[in-house]
Amino acid sequence: MVSGLKSLYKIGLIHNDLRPENIWITGDGRVKLCGLDKAERYDPFEKRTMYPQFAKNGYCPPDANHEVARSGYKHDMWNLGVILYEMRFGRLPFGLDPQSESYKENMLKGAFETWPEGALVPIQITTLIQELLSIDS
Repeated sequence: MVSGLKSLYKIGLIHNDLRPENIWITGDGRVKLCGLDKAERYDPFEKRTMYPQFAKNGYCPPDANHEVARSGYKHDMWNLGVILYEMRFGRLPFGLDPQSESYKENMLKGAFETWPEGALVPIQITTLIQELLSIDS
């Protein structure tokens, strides 16, 4: 996933709709990003704020529906954090129902559910997910 995003960024695009449905795994185990119909040009030196309008509930960053949204690739990075958490634990990080008020409140506070008791999570994965889901990143 990261390699695919890196390739997009190299050509000046952000994905803008990163979610499990837009990630395919080929028969030989390679990961492919699809859903690029929502991709947008992005210039990291341009002082423009992107307003992600396509992200599915549960994958939108907390500021997507607020006046100040994440710029460019930071939206994709938030999505990546949610996906990595979901891949590892089989659930969304801020609660079971992304439509609920508690999910939204937890997301705005950056209070994702802790790792399940007894879960063996390498420190590198823990750190990566925590950084990607940081509301300050």
